[in-house]
Amino acid sequence: MIAGQDGRYAEAAVLIERAIARDACVAAAHANLGNVQIGLSEFDRALESYDRALALQPDHRQALEGRGRACSVLGRPVEALEAYERALDLDPGCGESWLCRGDILLTLGRTSDGISSLHRAAACGADADRIRFALAALGREPVRRRRRPPTSGISSTGMPGDSTPP
Repeated sequence: MIAGQDGRYAEAAVLIERAIARDACVAAAHANLGNVQIGLSEFDRALESYDRALALQPDHRQALEGRGRACSVLGRPVEALEAYERALDLDPGCGESWLCRGDILLTLGRTSDGISSLHRAAACGADADRIRFALAALGREPVRRRRRPPTSGISSTGMPGDSTPP
């Protein structure tokens, strides 16, 4: 929904609510409404929207991730963790879910499990800066970026044949 992507969440909410009024049986519409409500900082309402989406389609990954976000903000970390773990059962390659799971585990004092999740998030391509921040807050070694292999045999000096990375 373009209005939501542009930050016009109130406008997007109205449009999605109209669509739901026409057909309330579309899980994606409820999940999208939840996303917009998160943008409006209406976390209780977002949680209700995600729950409606999941009642219609229990394996709706985006609704599970949204439910995790809403529960986390509402101070319900155990419910948030359950939502992210269900989302990861559906898509174990989702770096964002691993990252959020790691943050919640750290909040719950499960440091070792949290660090493992953050490393898994890195392996899945999640936001490296957020991972570094979470690990730095623990006083741990940050996740290192992978060195890029040299391209086309030209080094940073611009000399052909010298493929030493910078």
